[in-house]
Amino acid sequence: MSKPISVRVIERAIELIEDRKRWTMSAEAMREDGSLTHVFEPDAVKFCMNGAVKRAAYELTAEDKIAATDLANKVIDELHRFVMVQTKGASVAHVNDDRELGKGRGWRKQISLAAASRRNHPRVLKLLREFVTVMES
Repeated sequence: MSKPISVRVIERAIELIEDRKRWTMSAEAMREDGSLTHVFEPDAVKFCMNGAVKRAAYELTAEDKIAATDLANKVIDELHRFVMVQTKGASVAHVNDDRELGKGRGWRKQISLAAASRRNHPRVLKLLREFVTVMES
């Protein structure tokens, strides 16, 4: 039996960002030099969670931008609902980009981008893998 398209998209998204050097925060896609680009551009090599889903959908639709956008929006909607439940209300973007510590009792502190990257990247991959598990069951 063939895997659902949502699962195939997320599995490819995981492959795209599994190496932390290919994952980014606060931008859907970046070039190797760190400059911004669009997820469909051939020079895009770093992606946030949403960007990786969009790029995966683009690759799985034979680079058809309209079909890829429709597919990515569908998968991101499903993923967003899943993430909201798993994180008790956080959005996909928040999980990917969060730089705050200590949300209890009004105490908040911004952490460095490097520290946030070390913390958030494993969280992103864990949520994506959990999503695949749920979608396959």
